[in-house]
Amino acid sequence: MKTISMFAIFVSFAAAAPAQAESYYDKLIKQKQASAESKRQASMQRVQARIADPEGYMKARSVSTDPAAGGGAESFKVAGDGHYYVPVSINNKSVNFMADTGATAIFISQSDAKKVGINPQTLQYTQTYTTANGAHGRAAIANARKLQVGNIEMHDVPVVVSMEQSHTALLGMEFFSRLKRYEVSAGELNLYQ
Repeated sequence: MKTISMFAIFVSFAAAAPAQAESYYDKLIKQKQASAESKRQASMQRVQARIADPEGYMKARSVSTDPAAGGGAESFKVAGDGHYYVPVSINNKSVNFMADTGATAIFISQSDAKKVGINPQTLQYTQTYTTANGAHGRAAIANARKLQVGNIEMHDVPVVVSMEQSHTALLGMEFFSRLKRYEVSAGELNLYQ
């Protein structure tokens, strides 16, 4: 009889352990999400400051010609924060992007969508996304009739519009996969069409 009651106590304790562990993990996840969000906000502030700097952002751009690439090449110097910033014309309106080969899509905010002539109110936000920081959100797919980076021109390119009003625009693999090649060398991002 003692064995049964000890077993019952053990089972009760074992059943209680996952509930305690679950709340511990919930708390840990919330802490990590808060930390990631704080880092994301700090990073966005640095990016916005870099973009707003009239002496740095556009002067970091240089154009060169690479005969081996079969045409013009666009080159962008690394910024002080270690990122590459690329001025992109979408539907003949300029938006400043951060190059991100880890991103799948060309990712813009609702305010950038309005700027380039895409009405965010008419879009269907049926897509979900997860950022590298673990943030989740909803987005819609739209079409850029014309996308241009210097001499590099593309047509009918899908762009992802997030439900957020503003954030750093990301130039992801949807763009890079359409190039002949791209490379990072000696502190420069080189794009070849």
